Amino acid sequence: MVVDDSEESLRSLVACAPDAIIVTDAIGRIQQTNPQVQPLLGYTPSELLGQPLSVLMPPAAAAAHAGYMAGFATGRRGMTAEGREVLARRQDGSLVSVHVRVGEMPFHGERCFVGFLRDMTETKRAAAEHLRLQRQLMQAQKMQALGQLTGGIAHDFNNLLTGIRGLAMLALQEQVGDADNPPARQLREIAKVSQRGRDLIARLMSFAHPERSQAPVLRSIVPIVEEVLRMLRPSIPSRIQLSLQAAPDLPAVRHVEGDLHQIMTNLVVNACDAIAGPGQVRITVAPAADVACECSSCGHHLHGDWLLLGVQDSGAGIGPATLPRIFDPFFSTKEASHGTGLGLATVHGLVHQAGGHIVVRSGAGAGTCFELLLPLPATANETP
Repeated sequence: MVVDDSEESLRSLVACAPDAIIVTDAIGRIQQTNPQVQPLLGYTPSELLGQPLSVLMPPAAAAAHAGYMAGFATGRRGMTAEGREVLARRQDGSLVSVHVRVGEMPFHGERCFVGFLRDMTETKRAAAEHLRLQRQLMQAQKMQALGQLTGGIAHDFNNLLTGIRGLAMLALQEQVGDADNPPARQLREIAKVSQRGRDLIARLMSFAHPERSQAPVLRSIVPIVEEVLRMLRPSIPSRIQLSLQAAPDLPAVRHVEGDLHQIMTNLVVNACDAIAGPGQVRITVAPAADVACECSSCGHHLHGDWLLLGVQDSGAGIGPATLPRIFDPFFSTKEASHGTGLGLATVHGLVHQAGGHIVVRSGAGAGTCFELLLPLPATANETP
């Protein structure tokens, strides 16, 4: 067999190209490939020779390709070099996204087509990672800006409340008559309302400036969870079942007791508020091994082993439009008289301050589950 210069040049081009290359004749039979097809499609070059190009296509695309080739064969349609992204079928039946650019050229006096295929898997993965990092940066910037704004407002408002409460207490001291007369009762109420306002401001300030007042201690979290449930049980409607499932031999984690108490109180109260009729709130404490997910509040990609603290309700769930906003300060779906919009913002701050993350799983009508992932001790010989 005599191989002319044009055929030899084509073979050299095909073999050296970085992309996978497939050359077909006018009716779509594969005449030439290069070694790059094997890592992309699973076939060796020899396995593809003489095969119809449709062997590399999903069924729907193969049917459409037959019509295209019929148009090429009759001259009704020409081949353009414009690239597009398609799905290719690998030898094992799996699909891979590839960018295809096809050109037409004469070869041995006959019409043939040359397709250049580039794997889009890494490109898509890089684009998805870039988008995730952008979302993570935007969330961090949003939380920082809200924290700065909140801190400024809280500081000024705290000064006003301090003055109001101080004046009310002075006025009470000057009451020389009946301590239960209407003015005295009103002054005591002003003092109590002012104190509640100061407590709210303290929560705002802890969100804006989360300086730790206590050092975290390595210990089990189960006793604190049990304490919170005992405290809340009398105030929870009897129509709601409250349960705790704690795995045996749980590892201890570093945490601040008061912070964990506040986190659990916010999550359990929110879970109960999400249930309109009879329902259940389940608290779970268990090891979480080989985690691979994304934090719902900061966007950080999580992996490895953690201790999971979950709070799941059987309520109406959170819709996709609301879910991205649930950790924003002052955002609340409750009535104005039933929430400040600071509960989950506080949970976000305290959990991340402890080195943990939050994964929220929810859907309309499917209930909501908040999974707190708390970091395990750095060394295995560290003991409480």
